[in-house]
Amino acid sequence: MAKIFTFLAISTLFISGCFKPVDLGHGRFIGATVEDTFTIDINKDQFRLQLGKLGETILSGTLQPFNKNKSYNFQLKNNQAVVAMIPNQLLIYGTKNGLGVGISNHAKSNRVDEVAGVYNFVVQYQSNDRPKYSYGTFELLPDFTWRSWSMKNGSENKEGHKVSGNWLVGGNGIIKAMLDKENVFANIASLGENYGNGIVIDLVAKQGIALGTKQALIRAGSIDGEYSVLSSLKPEIKKASVRDVVAMNGKNYYALGYNEPWNGFVKDRRSEFIGTISANGNYFFGLNIGAISGNQYVFAAIKDS
Repeated sequence: MAKIFTFLAISTLFISGCFKPVDLGHGRFIGATVEDTFTIDINKDQFRLQLGKLGETILSGTLQPFNKNKSYNFQLKNNQAVVAMIPNQLLIYGTKNGLGVGISNHAKSNRVDEVAGVYNFVVQYQSNDRPKYSYGTFELLPDFTWRSWSMKNGSENKEGHKVSGNWLVGGNGIIKAMLDKENVFANIASLGENYGNGIVIDLVAKQGIALGTKQALIRAGSIDGEYSVLSSLKPEIKKASVRDVVAMNGKNYYALGYNEPWNGFVKDRRSEFIGTISANGNYFFGLNIGAISGNQYVFAAIKDS
């Protein structure tokens, strides 16, 4: 099982004593936030976040442990940020400006035979300057065409897709989903089969972010474990656990329905949230529908153990 590094930036935390230097090696993650793309570079103990095509650095600092008993917990010194990652695979971060999800350059795949397929997704986007939320299916076909369905299972209903177009491999390994020859619908970073068949989508046409995993049947109990969760609601890591058909988040318990409303989705039976799990079980992308709490947001979770 992949080890999880969790980085917590806490401005009020006082650090004392001697710690071993942090050395996370070298890595680059490319991904999306709502309305923008980002690049994160990690060089030993140095962390740098750049937004957009211009590469403007908005967050940088030194990673320091804040608890001697937790080898993989760190503070991002002098900055307000929360980050969790699976090394060489997936990174999620939260700041006061929202949630970002990125894929490691090492784990990206643009091979047609790996990328092609139907993906379940959750999405947050802007409409009339207000956030909107939904879920559905997205298909990349081997003939370099794509289709997307909102609130529908595209593997069962090949007709009725909401939007469609062609796709091509762009610069830096990003897939470009085109509406036509000139207009980009979305930029997509794709994790290969060895990393769970996930996608992170910069939804250019709707100023948003979509997170998805390739559609596959889920067995109850196959996703059991502890998870670190970050959402677009606020920059705070929460812990959640799954045991068979029950999920727990603090004092809250949720009864889970597997493969509802279709294969690959997991749904709280009271409709508080819905989400899709990676093929390797290491990460979960979700939408908080808010039937109980009244809060809507997208979230990403990484398995701790």
